[in-house]
Amino acid sequence: GWGPRGGRWRVQPVPLEEALQAARESGFLGMRADDFDCLLSDETGDARPLVGVFRHNLFDVLSMVGLAVQLCRAFAAPGSVLRHGRDWLSLARAYETDGERQAVIDACESALSAGLTPDDSDDALRRLALAARRSGDWSRAVEVWETMATAAQVRRLFPFEELAKYYEHHSVPRQPGRALALAEAARARVEEGTLRPARGRARSLADLDRRIARLRRRLESTAT
Repeated sequence: GWGPRGGRWRVQPVPLEEALQAARESGFLGMRADDFDCLLSDETGDARPLVGVFRHNLFDVLSMVGLAVQLCRAFAAPGSVLRHGRDWLSLARAYETDGERQAVIDACESALSAGLTPDDSDDALRRLALAARRSGDWSRAVEVWETMATAAQVRRLFPFEELAKYYEHHSVPRQPGRALALAEAARARVEEGTLRPARGRARSLADLDRRIARLRRRLESTAT
């Protein structure tokens, strides 16, 4: 889901030795048991060594409250809060998880308008087309895929595959010849290395070979 513009947020595990070293440097491991008396009983104790701990926890709580407020604003009125394309793309991912297809489309469009890196732009276009397809808006999905497949620097395999599937199974009338041309063009690009599929070169070539063979058989059967 949601992530900062520099990448996803992750809570990274800290090795035990690193945690112990940090504790030693802070003096935490040198505290005596009676340093905590003020927390464990009604007796008066010197709690000054714990001031840093409470301050740290306070900042954690305030940070979470601030984040919650910003997230609420982002979902309630994103146009008044979000300025960066990466933030809009994160919002689109959240809407996608909830199945809000039109909201995904709107957020992806805003992300693209705000500006994205090439990789994030591809991600936004992929999600936009997928949401349009799931909504039954095939013309919009095809428009996005064709834009990606005919771009000056084509980087992704999936628009070729999606277009091939569309022309083979969903267009009216069916256009297996066009589907075959797309599959063959995609295979040539993968073979030469200009397209680097996420699922790997060997698997993608095998998938494309099966699609090409099937489409050729179909065209041959209709020609006889």
